[in-house]
Amino acid sequence: MNVDRAIAVLSLCLDNQLSVSELTTKVKGNRENALELVRELEIRGFLTRSIQSNPTRGRPCNFLKTTPLGKHFAEQQQQLLALSLHINDNDVRKAISHADMARKLEQGGVSTYSKFLEVSELASNIARATPTRAAV
Repeated sequence: MNVDRAIAVLSLCLDNQLSVSELTTKVKGNRENALELVRELEIRGFLTRSIQSNPTRGRPCNFLKTTPLGKHFAEQQQQLLALSLHINDNDVRKAISHADMARKLEQGGVSTYSKFLEVSELASNIARATPTRAAV
């Protein structure tokens, strides 16, 4: 499922009911892909479909509305997108270097997880052994 398109569909159906044909027009792109996305959002419980008979002749209209779960999903996704990651080139270089070191340890048969636990235990022991200012 394309999350960006799903959020767009949920946002469009949030404030007002749209017919399936209106929605596929507003979403743009391939009609079949839009219909498949609507079906998937319905299966996941993010959209509901209501059928209303047409006062004139013709087929009844299918209207889509975002469910409370769909509203919550859209809001949470927007909050995640609003978060910014503060990173610079030096941070990227350090991460690559650490990944290389971890790979070399693994190749040497050393478990990085067990080493992490050892270092954590050492730090905990140092913290317990160091007198605090209040105790001095």
